[in-house]
Amino acid sequence: MTEKHNSDSEVQRSIEQIVINKLSKYNIQKNPEENPNYQLDLYGNLDGEIVIGEIYAGVDKLNSAQKKKIITDCFKLIYIEKYLSEKSYKDIKPKVKFKKIMVFVDDKIKDIFTTEQDKSNSWIKDALKMFEVDLIKIDLSEAYINLLRDAKLKQRNGMTTFSTKK
Repeated sequence: MTEKHNSDSEVQRSIEQIVINKLSKYNIQKNPEENPNYQLDLYGNLDGEIVIGEIYAGVDKLNSAQKKKIITDCFKLIYIEKYLSEKSYKDIKPKVKFKKIMVFVDDKIKDIFTTEQDKSNSWIKDALKMFEVDLIKIDLSEAYINLLRDAKLKQRNGMTTFSTKK
């Protein structure tokens, strides 16, 4: 059996499934269709709206790559809304409405994208609002948060170990 590397994100994937279960009101399922152009964490339906979303199961601080990943995920939601609107639903009258959600498990990380903490990135907050990407936070137990913290530490150590090997 192959041993998992410290940088493996199995814990985050498990937490994402817990988050999906907590979002049951949206009738969430995995990706709506086998489409190589995109992969979604969330897809569902709520009161006639198509719900599409991504989950960021990280806690505490963000590095610049993690912040970029979240911004990229939000942009992907905007793209998928446009893509599905034009490809799948162009003949439906009235047009299908989409609800785009970016889900967080930590208020501190969500707040980076909803407050004026960093004036140099205020355009991000404004763009998310303009393109109607809802940022929501799902509460997790302290035990799950601690699992994420432990995984983050192992991943950081694993990536350091991995990147220094020759």
